[in-house]
Formats: sequence, C-alpha cells, structure tokens
Amino acid sequence: RVIIHIDIDCFYAQVETILNPSLCGKPLGIKQKNIVVTCNYEARALGVEKLMSIKTALEKCPSLVLANGEDLKKYRDMSEKIYQILQSFSPFVEKLGLDENFIDISHKINKSPEIKPEVSGHIFEEKNSDETCACGCTDRLKEGSIIAQEMRNQLKSELGITSCAGIACNKLLAKLVGATHKPNQQTTLFSASSLNLMKSLKHPRNIPGIGSAMNRKLEVLGIDTIEKLQATDLFKLIEALGVKTANQIQQLSFGIDDSHVKITDRPKSIGAEDGFPTIKSETEVRKKLKCLLDRVWELVEKDGRRPSQVKLTVRKLHATNHSVRETRQTAIDLTTGVPSNAPLGPLSENQEKKVITTLMNLFEKVVNCDESWQVTLLGISF
Repeated sequence: RVIIHIDIDCFYAQVETILNPSLCGKPLGIKQKNIVVTCNYEARALGVEKLMSIKTALEKCPSLVLANGEDLKKYRDMSEKIYQILQSFSPFVEKLGLDENFIDISHKINKSPEIKPEVSGHIFEEKNSDETCACGCTDRLKEGSIIAQEMRNQLKSELGITSCAGIACNKLLAKLVGATHKPNQQTTLFSASSLNLMKSLKHPRNIPGIGSAMNRKLEVLGIDTIEKLQATDLFKLIEALGVKTANQIQQLSFGIDDSHVKITDRPKSIGAEDGFPTIKSETEVRKKLKCLLDRVWELVEKDGRRPSQVKLTVRKLHATNHSVRETRQTAIDLTTGVPSNAPLGPLSENQEKKVITTLMNLFEKVVNCDESWQVTLLGISF
C-alpha cells in the first residue's frame, strides 16, 4: 500500500492569518476562555506552548497576538475545503480531527513505471534509500511522494495552506514519519528503515494508539522502551492485556498496522457547545440557546439533512463546586407546512420558537428552576 498522511501546519493559526493577513509573521495564539489552545511557530520560538494560560503566555511573550478561537465554524469550513481537495486525488480519505487526513493512493500508483521516479522531499535515513525492495514498494513509495507533493502544492495554491506529509506503507508509519520534518515539508519512509523509525520513538507512549492508561499498564510490566515492548514474550502481554490488545500493541511497536483508511462519512449528529463562568436565570439560558441555535443551524443547512431529533447538553455547577454534565433529547418535527422536496433553509420565526421551546422543556428536565441553580455550559445537537 501507499498511504499519505497530511498534517496542516499550525492549522488554527494559519486559518486566522489567511482571514487576516496583517497577522502574518507575528507571534499568534488561539485563545479559548483563559487558555492558549495552540499557537504558531513564531510564538513557540518565544516560549509560548499549547494549553498555556493566557497570563503565562503573555508573560513569556508580551507581543503575543491573541485570536478568539471559540467559534469553530471558520476552522470547520477550511477543514472541509482541504478534505474536498484531497478527495480530488483519491476517494479514500479519512479525516483525523480538523487538521489531519490519511489518504490511500495505492490504486493510483503505476505498478511498473517505465521511468523510475525520484523522491520528492526528504527520505527517512537517506543512507538506506538505495536499497530496493523486491516487491517494488520502493518505487511505489517514490511515486507516492510525488503525488503527496502535488497535494500539498494544490492546498497552497488554492487555499494558501501549508502542510507536512508522511509517505509510507501504512497509516502508523505515514503519521510518524511525517512528523520528522516540520513545517511545510514531507518525508518518505522505505521499508528497510521502518524498524529504526519505531526505535527512534524511544518510549511506547509515543506510539499513536497507546494512551496514558495503557502506558501505565506497560510500566507495571517493566516495559518503558520500544525495544522492551518488542522483546516482551507475547504470552506475558496477553496475560496482562488480553489477546487482542497484546497482539495489537506489539505489532504497532514493530511498525505493523493493517488498519484501512476509512472514508469519512458525514457526522451522525451536528452540534456545538458553549462554556461560560456561570449563568443563573432562564432568560440568560434562552439567550445562550438562541446564539447556539444560530451557529448550529448554519451547519445543519450546509449538511442538508432535515433533523428529526434535538439534544440538549447542560453542565451544572453544584454547591460543592464540582460540575456534572447531563443530556436530554427528544423528537422534533420541523416539516409542518414545508414541501418534502424543499431544500433546507433558514429557520422560520415559528420554527425557531418551536426549537427554543423544546430546548427549554429539556432544560427543565435537567434543572429544577424552582430552586437555586448554576450552569456553566450549554450544547445543542441535531
């Protein structure tokens, strides 16, 4: 197989810079509430880090420009444009969040090219680049690197977006090797160097798919390096983790990943949430729900499917200062008086009132409005 992993450079910051070119070259952070959720390379060079408090970030970098990233619509829109361009190269595209995509281009590779291609971009461990695999994968990956470059060129020319790419024989290796040269670069991994790439990760927690809970279990077994995970007796792993998990993580440690690129379907639900310090009145709740509904319905319109269910999420703050999320949902009919073949459009005044009333009814099932209450988050989804 030939798999490409595309990772957009500082995605949120790039989107803000495209929308406001005057930000170009300035240290830029994306804020949500009191946190810098991400930042560009200029800000990182001055000490700003992801998930740093705004206060600390400004102490590190007084010249930091902050853009509000709480409304995700602009990022979702750009993510969708990126996805459409990548789909023009292959129908087999799998989104990973808003800024990463896997693309399987195996079907596009010429199995016996008359002209041997050269690699576009970097090669992981270039000293091994002359080793040619008997199965022909070396030439296929070289051709894949050319297609990856074409993808990145098109993203840049059409959207102004720069990206990194990894080209390898599976999803795991493509993602890992793409991270070896950043930003705005690409790297190809040949089979002969796969094990060395895995060993370069040092610790099992650096393997995508091994989270903190699994890492703790491995450390209990005395496994704190990739080499130890590779060398551990499989039966010992099975005893501790179960057959499926044990086989999977040991295979991952050797760079073996048979998972397919799953074509990204439309989401089963469409929604948004908004967090805030506290609100304590039904009037404030209605205002918040109206703002949320405007944002969510714009996404529903774009999707085109007529919703039949609505769900409300509420985060309540208790007197003990701990919070609890609860959800309620119900059926909703917005088709009255609307032809069945009519395209989905903006909500009419009556439809909007109906949705808000329905949401408030759900809210009262979560919160006893006759007593003192506080909520710190509301969410709507269809």
